[in-house]
Amino acid sequence: MYTYSIGWIIQIAAAVFVYMDIQKHSDAAFEAAGTPKQTALILTIVGGLCCWLTLVYYWFAVKPKVEAAETGGGFPPA
Repeated sequence: MYTYSIGWIIQIAAAVFVYMDIQKHSDAAFEAAGTPKQTALILTIVGGLCCWLTLVYYWFAVKPKVEAAETGGGFPPA
């Protein structure tokens, strides 16, 4: 019983952490990376409630592109 509770707490905490990371980047950086900021927010909210895979997808696929676009550099290799 407590195992599920701990899992949910970790998942919600990860969703909040990703949400805060999304908020610190500009809309223009997300557009330059090819993912609208609203899409990333919706995936984070839905992913935080039902599936952790969208959180992992943001962290490893979207975030590096957004950071590269924000610093003006090219995209990191895929």
